[in-house]
Amino acid sequence: TLTPLAAPVATQLAIGTRRAPHAFALTAIRETFEETGLIVGREAEATGKPPQGWSRYYSEGVMPCLQSFQFIGRAITPPYRPKRFDARFFMADAEDALIDTRPPVDGAELSDLQWVTLADALDLDLPSVTRFMLGEIGERLDRPDAPKGPPFLRWTRNGHTTDRL
Repeated sequence: TLTPLAAPVATQLAIGTRRAPHAFALTAIRETFEETGLIVGREAEATGKPPQGWSRYYSEGVMPCLQSFQFIGRAITPPYRPKRFDARFFMADAEDALIDTRPPVDGAELSDLQWVTLADALDLDLPSVTRFMLGEIGERLDRPDAPKGPPFLRWTRNGHTTDRL
């Protein structure tokens, strides 16, 4: 069965949306699998027909595992950008969630995939929002008990705004 999100994570994800909180984490799992071939989940036998778009994932003999997911932040691109997104960023304990030992594989959207340290990732040519969220991850790893809600980056009439959820 699907392992649920921790209650505080579900509460944070529910802010400002009507979508079910677990839908965001499930989307992250499915996108990770589709774009890299990596499986975030637990070994389990699926019962019934897989949800639409999940057949290949479920055929690996796994189920999504949400219990170690942490909500890192949300970002909405500025209205003047040609490509717009309203993204949620997550991290999960690899020992708990990543059961796949295969190396990542290049996909339609990503290439030259490799595991790097957080410090090395920050040295890469990354979009500013990705760099910002990696900084958030670094802070959480350095001070896991520091009370700090996930950042919400967006544009308002007054320009760029960052709030904490």
